[in-house]
Amino acid sequence: MPPADPHSQQPLSVGVNWLAHAREMTADNAECAVLDSARAAKAAGFDGVELPLPLAAHLFDELGESFWSEMGYRIRELGLLTHSVHGPNLPTLDADVTETAASLRRYARYCVALGVGVMVVHPTSHSHPHVCTHVPKLFERDVELSRVISDELGDSGVRLAIENLPTYGLRYLAELMGRLDDRDNIGVCFDTGHWNVRPEYSLTDAMGMLRERIVHLHLNDNHGLCDEHLAPGTGTFPWGVFIGGLPSFMWDRPWMVELSTPLYQSRPDAAERDAQILAEACRQSRNTLTQAVQEAD
Repeated sequence: MPPADPHSQQPLSVGVNWLAHAREMTADNAECAVLDSARAAKAAGFDGVELPLPLAAHLFDELGESFWSEMGYRIRELGLLTHSVHGPNLPTLDADVTETAASLRRYARYCVALGVGVMVVHPTSHSHPHVCTHVPKLFERDVELSRVISDELGDSGVRLAIENLPTYGLRYLAELMGRLDDRDNIGVCFDTGHWNVRPEYSLTDAMGMLRERIVHLHLNDNHGLCDEHLAPGTGTFPWGVFIGGLPSFMWDRPWMVELSTPLYQSRPDAAERDAQILAEACRQSRNTLTQAVQEAD
C-alpha cells in the first residue's frame, strides 16, 4: 500500500548533470562536478541522486575505484541517497566481446564502490532491432552481457536493472527476464517516458508483464512523440494508472526523476539554470505523484 502522504514520505532521487558544473570532466574537476551537482539536487528538494557514470568513463584509469568510493561517502555525508547509477548502453553487436565484458565489469565494481543499489543499462543498441534476423543475436548478446555484470556484482547488494526502450517491444524484455530468471540480482528499470513514446499494451498490462522484476523506476513525461524527459505531470503519461499498478515493494525504494537538462558549463548560467530546472521539477513531481495516489485510491 502507498504511504498516506507520499509528498513528504516517498523519497525522490534525480539524475544529475555533471556537465552543467564542469566544461568537461577532468581528473582535476571531477570531484567538484560530482559534489556540486549533488548539492544542487539537495537544494532543489530531492532526497537522492542517480549518477551518470559514463560521463566520466574516460577518467576511469586515472581516478580509480577509490575515487568513487570516496564520492559515494561524500554524497551521503550531504544527507543524500546514492541509490542508482545510470550505466552504459550495452554496446553494438560489432563491439569486441572481451573488451566489452572488461568495461562492464569495471562499471559494476564502481557501482559497488559508490554504494548504490541499482546499475541501470540499456539493452544492446541496434539501428534496426525490429529486423527479425538481428533479434536472436541481440537477445543472446543481452543475455551474455547481463550475466557478465551479474557475476561481477555477485552478492554485493547492487542489482542490474535493464531498461525498457521504445525501440524494443516489451515482450523482448519479458523474454530476457525469463532467460535470466536464475539471477536474483537482475531486474527491470521501468521508464515511464519510454512506454509513453511506444504505448505497447495497456499500461496496466505492460507493468503486469514485468511486475515482479521491476527493481527501479525512471519517472519522466513527454507528449508521446519523442523521449523529452519532462517532469512528471507536464506531458500525457497517465500517472494515476501507473501508481495504481505499482508493485507494493516499490514504495520501499526511492523513485528516480529523469530530466532533460542539456546545459553545459560553456553557457554562463548553466549551473544556475540547472538548479532552477531541478527545483521546478521537484515541486512538479511531488505534486503530480500526490495527485496520482489520490486518483489511484
